Amino acid sequence: MKVYRFLPFILAAFLGGCYVLDVPDPETPESVVRLSLDDDPYAMKDPIGIDYETSQTLTFTYDDISRIVATAPQGWTVLVKMSGGNGTLKISAPKYGEESVPSGDVVLKLYDGTGSFTEKKFPVYAIEGALVFAIQDFDFSAVSEFTLGSRTTVKFDCSPSFKNIEFDLPAGWKAIEKTRGTFTIIAPDLTVETGDAEGTVTVTPVSWTGQKGTELAKSFAVHVDATKPTFQFVEEETSFTYGETKELEITAKGLKDLVTPEAPAGWTIDWSGVLDGTVKVTAPAKDADGFVGVDTLVLNAVSNTDNSTITSNSSIIRLYGINSAKELLDFRAVYEAEDMNEPNTDETALAKWLVDGALTLNSDITLTTDMLTNKAFVIKTLNVPLEGNGHTVTLDLECNATVAGIFQYITTEVRNLKLAGSVKNSYSGGVSYTSTLVSVPMTCTIENVECAADVTYDVGPSTLVKSIVGGIGGYPRANYAPTFKNCKYTGTITCNNDAFSVGGIVGCSDVGKPGALTTVEGCTFAGEIILNHPNADGGITSRVGGMLGDLARQAAILDCVSEGTITINANGKRYASSSGFGFGGLVGRITAPASGYTMSATIKNARFTGTIKINGAAGNEDKTRYGQILGCSPNDNATNILIKENWIEEGTLSL
Repeated sequence: MKVYRFLPFILAAFLGGCYVLDVPDPETPESVVRLSLDDDPYAMKDPIGIDYETSQTLTFTYDDISRIVATAPQGWTVLVKMSGGNGTLKISAPKYGEESVPSGDVVLKLYDGTGSFTEKKFPVYAIEGALVFAIQDFDFSAVSEFTLGSRTTVKFDCSPSFKNIEFDLPAGWKAIEKTRGTFTIIAPDLTVETGDAEGTVTVTPVSWTGQKGTELAKSFAVHVDATKPTFQFVEEETSFTYGETKELEITAKGLKDLVTPEAPAGWTIDWSGVLDGTVKVTAPAKDADGFVGVDTLVLNAVSNTDNSTITSNSSIIRLYGINSAKELLDFRAVYEAEDMNEPNTDETALAKWLVDGALTLNSDITLTTDMLTNKAFVIKTLNVPLEGNGHTVTLDLECNATVAGIFQYITTEVRNLKLAGSVKNSYSGGVSYTSTLVSVPMTCTIENVECAADVTYDVGPSTLVKSIVGGIGGYPRANYAPTFKNCKYTGTITCNNDAFSVGGIVGCSDVGKPGALTTVEGCTFAGEIILNHPNADGGITSRVGGMLGDLARQAAILDCVSEGTITINANGKRYASSSGFGFGGLVGRITAPASGYTMSATIKNARFTGTIKINGAAGNEDKTRYGQILGCSPNDNATNILIKENWIEEGTLSL
């Protein structure tokens, strides 16, 4: 067994868990530190220091090793990748605040082909970053005025090494640090408790290792004016689960003639305890009709002192989940805060927008072009389930990118969602994947999605690029297995050029490893696909179908109905000019397996009641490329892999 010598480190994104993984393309980090694992496991005299919440990657070469199992100290993580004699070892230090040890050994078990192993190890330790603490938008030169029992919230910036604040307060005053980035000072109610009417507040930051930032401490003067009334909700925002009852705290001193607003639709609010300090709020039930997902409470009253009108601060009441397009963008900001390619799936961080672990819609929302990232998608990768609750997402998206849709990738479940509006992609720089929900579905389940949104692929007439267009999904790449179940498309797909593969449900399937199967089950195409053919013979070999365009070797179409219309405007040119073309009510074309593959495709319980029509085709149009269920099977090798059962052809071919 032979292990070579150098392991350079780079800073990399934090990864959770401990894995053994074999992948074809290991990372190639920049060299920073060298460490030998040959004979002396402690070849470095000093432990390796890694900043909290960061990673470092070691590269290595190997010989006669079948696998490496790596473990790290408690709270740390380690990830091994190996391929072809080269590999990487990525070590991630703990997050601040986690139960972890500050130092320990990374242990490697190096296995040969017989199952025997040699153990190597080397020490690591976590480094705490510099403490940063800075109060924002605050005038330290002025006295901060309070009324009886009132509160003032102060914002601050801090580094990851910040843990909490130590407060030095006048008698009777209180302080709360409820969320990272804010603290609240509470004045005493001098009518019912003792305390100083004035004094000085001092705040001192403390790091996770207990180091006090005395040089960063701040002080400011405070004063209570006992002659003025107080009218203030304690919390600026409160989230509810469906049907949940909570009491909102409110400070109400020196008031009369209280005026309360009507409760938002679906909510119940008991205002009777306002002057005693509480408001009882009950959220709508999940199955309630026409409820409002979020609303703002503001109260009015009159001062006992001078009869002036007093208005409370605002307090937002909201359901957990997504209640507006803005909240979806708020979710995205946290979800993709560190890296959109490795989004944060920590349910604690995302709790505000999740219900039972799923990103949940509580209302209809509209997504517009200005919300797109990279002129392509709203969120790159959806790794948490999406529950639509039957709500509608209306799209108004104009894209210019290789991918277009709400998501580029989906790796989980999307269910009970409606889509409306339109998506238009005008990318002409090469291959593109355009759809409404997801441009590249990975191994995922898309269930009970009804899409009435229009999709337009619009590039210049002389531009020839292999583009894939789908009503709900675009192009499942090789080795992934998406399922589209009980979905329906009723919109219009328009291609103002020769798109390569167009499907009413999903644009195209792909060949991959055995088991990487695209499944379309119980789906309905009731919309329209329009192809405007601007090019002469020899353009892109288009494949078009009500379920999917090109059934590329491995897909299952089960219990599906196509009742829509496929229209080709040939404009006097020959369109289906070779076996590469295919136009079918459910599937446009089936492609034979690649060399070495024995995978099969299935079209079972298929029904076509719609229309396929070609307008203005040249007289030598090859009409064998059209079919009510399957448009084209170019050779016996493709035909023989098709499992065919119960095809019902009741539609119209107008050629």
